[in-house]
Amino acid sequence: RRDEFRASSSLTFGTYGWLDPPVSLAFDIPYEVQWARTYVGVWGGTPRYTGWVGLEVNNGSVTKTDLFGKDDKSENVYVTGYGVYWVAYDTTSQVKTGHNTLIATTSKNDPNNKLDGRIYAVVTVVVVKDPRGGSSRYWIAEGNENLHGEGWSGTTPTKHDEATVTFPVAGITGISSSNLTVVYLASARGQPDYLLLNIQDIGNTLTDKKK
Repeated sequence: RRDEFRASSSLTFGTYGWLDPPVSLAFDIPYEVQWARTYVGVWGGTPRYTGWVGLEVNNGSVTKTDLFGKDDKSENVYVTGYGVYWVAYDTTSQVKTGHNTLIATTSKNDPNNKLDGRIYAVVTVVVVKDPRGGSSRYWIAEGNENLHGEGWSGTTPTKHDEATVTFPVAGITGISSSNLTVVYLASARGQPDYLLLNIQDIGNTLTDKKK
């Protein structure tokens, strides 16, 4: 996904933590909204469990998305690993200038539900009209890579322990600033992870004692 807006800038807001639903995200937008997209990460438990995830924006109606595990074919649902979901919503018409509140929930507490339903993250990317002028160009690599070591890919003994994204920046001049945001949903206990930009390590090595 690649777009360019004149006289604009982009903002990113998020709530993170592997939490029981509902999970809220609140933020303020200073200028007119040109484009917005919201993502919700959900832990399913196994690829066999099914359920749903819902998103409410600014007290509007809840938009529910069914989660079908290994049988999921929804265009806005990226499911990988052992039931790790990354669900995308177009929220351009719902997010507004001023204060915004988003609430994500799942089928976790429904009767007979088996989906784990805990939420990894709620993230919103917003492009706003900036009265200071200039332009903003952004790229969003939208997906859900299943990174794993040997022995974690069923009958295939190989490993897939890195994901690479290429951004075509030819022809761009006069850059005053740049920002990179990466969302990493789940890891293995005690495993260090790395983020590199043009071969340079730009992230901190983190060891999460949780999942």
